Amino acid sequence: MVPATIYTVHGPRGVYYAVHNHHTGKIWTERTELAAEEQAADEGLALIDSKEIDHASLLDLMIALAAHPPALAEKPAENSSDHRGRIGFHIGGLSRFWHRRRREAQAGH
Repeated sequence: MVPATIYTVHGPRGVYYAVHNHHTGKIWTERTELAAEEQAADEGLALIDSKEIDHASLLDLMIALAAHPPALAEKPAENSSDHRGRIGFHIGGLSRFWHRRRREAQAGH
């Protein structure tokens, strides 16, 4: 199993959860802790660590991982498991999305 960290994130609209795959650097979010744990299990991840962070810190982590992705010895096999309607975001795309939202919010002041 691949190691992963689950984050309890204190966001602007309440608490949500994020899972960080240590092997690929992928981070995705879920509304509930149970959903995050189930998704991690579906991906073959072992949750070895649990942390609490705020929303801005999660975004900073995602940006840092996008800038310096983990070096992989070999590309992992594609997971064909049923995600049951959940959407996983690649950290680069999501970090660009939040960066754009942050710029738009600042321009609106």
